Amino acid sequence: AYRSNEVDADHSFTKLMENVTQTRNDSNFTTLPKSVARMNLFSLSPEAITKYIAEAVKQEEAEGVAELAEAVYAKTMGNIFFVMQALEELVRKNILFYDVMCFEWRWVVSKVELANYMSDDVVATVKGKMRELSVDIQNLLVVMAFIPNMLDVSILKVLMSHGEFSFEESTITELLKEASDEGMLIFSTEGKNYTFAHDRIRQASLEFAAEQDQDELLLHISQVLLDFARGPEMEWCLYVAVDLLNSLPPDKTNCADLIKLNVRVSKIARSRGSTGKENELLHKALKCLESSGIMWKEYGLTLEIYNSVIVSEHSLGSYDM
Repeated sequence: AYRSNEVDADHSFTKLMENVTQTRNDSNFTTLPKSVARMNLFSLSPEAITKYIAEAVKQEEAEGVAELAEAVYAKTMGNIFFVMQALEELVRKNILFYDVMCFEWRWVVSKVELANYMSDDVVATVKGKMRELSVDIQNLLVVMAFIPNMLDVSILKVLMSHGEFSFEESTITELLKEASDEGMLIFSTEGKNYTFAHDRIRQASLEFAAEQDQDELLLHISQVLLDFARGPEMEWCLYVAVDLLNSLPPDKTNCADLIKLNVRVSKIARSRGSTGKENELLHKALKCLESSGIMWKEYGLTLEIYNSVIVSEHSLGSYDM
């Protein structure tokens, strides 16, 4: 299953639906309906959430969880992912607990108190869950959050081995499985690797990282990706590395190297038809050049960047430069 904001024109699901539509329109398949219906699925109704919670806590009658369901729905507005995270949060805080004497799930606080024990947004809920996980899983999620592509265990091993931490591939595999068991990651049968179970988990991981000093980590991730950027299939490493380096304070990077990297990746972006990304990287290079103190001292490089920016702006329909 995919959320609508996760599916673009190049997504595998989009291509699948195009193939289905084409097959249905093929004259050789006369027994199949010609049209393909598309449905937008929105948040669930209070009744559906009540039924879901009743099944989750093994209540035969929905009325038995009406108060709990009302409090959860008021907080989540029927977003099923938020509902699941809210229930987990109540369990972590021992507000919703399994009574081993009565053999049933119970809560002993009022509807108003239930609401107070749930976070106001799903990202805060997920961050609360992350704090309960081991440091190794926290670091795994943070590293994966900075990289949009699914990663092989071999790359994750190098990315995770930073500072005082050192890992074997078998350990990384175990951590991925543990994170999956916690509902933070899912295994993609298509990519044969793990990915985030929801984009809000990635967002929570990024915010979790932002609460700490992450500059050294970003430098490490960038260097690892640059080392792995060999061949067209690993070209994405260059894009991620340059974006991470551009996000760092100027005093944390080698400005001369970063200027050249921006120019290099901008040329790749242009060759791939991504003129917007090319323009973005050239302006990053120009900004770095202006603040470095080497503008026009490196005459050839400065002239190349200015000329490239002019061509890029012209390609985007901007003629003011």
